[in-house]
Amino acid sequence: MLGRTLFILLVTFSSLFAIHRVSVNISDLDLEANFGLDLGQFNSDVGVDSYFVGAGIVSTNDGEGDPFIYGNILFINDLPDVEGMRFGMGMKLVYTNNGAETFIAAPIGGIADYLIPNKKNLPIFAVANIYYAPGPLSFSDASSYFEFSAAIHYEMIENMRAFLGYRKIITSFVFAGDTNFNETAYGGMQIGF
Repeated sequence: MLGRTLFILLVTFSSLFAIHRVSVNISDLDLEANFGLDLGQFNSDVGVDSYFVGAGIVSTNDGEGDPFIYGNILFINDLPDVEGMRFGMGMKLVYTNNGAETFIAAPIGGIADYLIPNKKNLPIFAVANIYYAPGPLSFSDASSYFEFSAAIHYEMIENMRAFLGYRKIITSFVFAGDTNFNETAYGGMQIGF
């Protein structure tokens, strides 16, 4: 049911807005769906494919646990001295529950997207994200937040990538302590518009 709901939301948002990226990934533990609006499509003073605002949701424990909801802003651009490398910085606002405890945090982090050189010039990318929120950026019943993911992307056709990756999310609550919210290998697809 949650999978169908997420799919309907993604299709609805893609027809209402000029969405630059829509991504869905699945593992044996969860389903994640997210979208990113390219602000450069709305404002000619902002570079296209550089400034993004988005949101996403991660279902957990086959829909039995509380979902993990987030919004984010991201600036990403080419690194001038490294061929095929894009680097970005951003911030998220994350929300979930653990029983009666409410978790809200605003982690800061970065993303690296590297086109791997190869003899056949295949569009294969190594992508990594890391986000962290210490105590001052953790609110309500949260004490800290850590997220790491790494994936290999293959761009099958222009603006469509399939990927396999690994993700780990640790939510630290004031009373419940560290909770390994999510640690899994996943696969999925990202589509750009």
